[in-house]
Amino acid sequence: MQDVLANVVRGRVVYLDLRHDQKHQLRDPDGQLALLILRHMLGARDATGTDRNNLPNTMLAFQAVAQPNQQASTARDTAEA
Repeated sequence: MQDVLANVVRGRVVYLDLRHDQKHQLRDPDGQLALLILRHMLGARDATGTDRNNLPNTMLAFQAVAQPNQQASTARDTAEA
């Protein structure tokens, strides 16, 4: 999972082929955020060559992708201490 999370980069996404009704159900802010996170996780997975049937869809993985700046600042603060 760490190799996939390490390869999450802004703009490296996978475009999803969603039906109109699926897009409609995900149009609220929470749905848009979930799609954004999922697209970035899939892009990172593809960049690492990880098995396409393997996706770290745990709460921790989603949080790590959603808050990369928080992790960077935490690591910086730890290094400075």
